[in-house]
Amino acid sequence: MLILELISLYFLLPLIFYLQWLAKAYFLPVLLTVLVYAVFLLYRDKQFLIKQLWQLGEIDYLKVILLRFVLAAALLSVFTFYFFPELFLRFPSQRPHLWLIVMLLYPILSAYPQEVISRAFFFQRYTHFFPNISVLIIVNAALFAWMHILFGNWIAIGLSFVGGLLFAHTYHKTRSTLLVTIEHALYGNFLFTIGLGWFFFHGNQLG
Repeated sequence: MLILELISLYFLLPLIFYLQWLAKAYFLPVLLTVLVYAVFLLYRDKQFLIKQLWQLGEIDYLKVILLRFVLAAALLSVFTFYFFPELFLRFPSQRPHLWLIVMLLYPILSAYPQEVISRAFFFQRYTHFFPNISVLIIVNAALFAWMHILFGNWIAIGLSFVGGLLFAHTYHKTRSTLLVTIEHALYGNFLFTIGLGWFFFHGNQLG
């Protein structure tokens, strides 16, 4: 049953969106529905400490997160400026009010639900299928990238895979959903700011 659950949530559901059997407009309601399902099962799981969903945990690890974010942000900025100059900083400069709303809501409505589902729930439910932690992290990152197939372009998938590796590693080290949400939100908000967030809403470069 757990295998069926894993396949349904992390493979079939994104495929349904990619095939447009469900419109992308339904993504957020579906995400929040899966969040409720995940939290309910985690709450009932006697082996899971529910406080992991809101406690920071190893706060010292925040230094690691911030350091690699600074390095990644520099690389992402150069990449965007060189390959997509027409997108660079276009969002905050042309639509500052909408950009500010995204900065405020993305961590709450997107990053946190994704981390509960993709990290806390996944690691608690399916870790025993992957006794090797490196394999677990890679599979988790691959499925996280697959979840972004609905955006229809390789940049969203590629960035999500790299981000998934970072987020899965952070969760493995800290077991803090809130801490990994902060990391996820840092990258997500930064991508929207420099212009790469465009690929998480538009474009179709698969095939």
